[in-house]
Amino acid sequence: VVATVCTYNQERVLRQAMALFDRDGSGKLDPREFSALARAIDKAGPLFRDNYMHDLDRFDKNSDNRIDFEEFKELNQSFPLVLFPLF
Repeated sequence: VVATVCTYNQERVLRQAMALFDRDGSGKLDPREFSALARAIDKAGPLFRDNYMHDLDRFDKNSDNRIDFEEFKELNQSFPLVLFPLF
């Protein structure tokens, strides 16, 4: 019997999920990257309204107009398993 076991912890999985949308490699999701994330999530089941900037503001705790990893983790905590369909 051959088996593959995923040894990634939750943080590594979340970092990998975020990296899928962090096109410029900055470690933060800018408004365009966040919109792509929100549209991908909405394909799995509507969660965000069409006004993605409002949703960006909702999770952007430090008001830099970007979602950093800590804010991304908070998004995941607010909506458990919402990122699951992406990976």
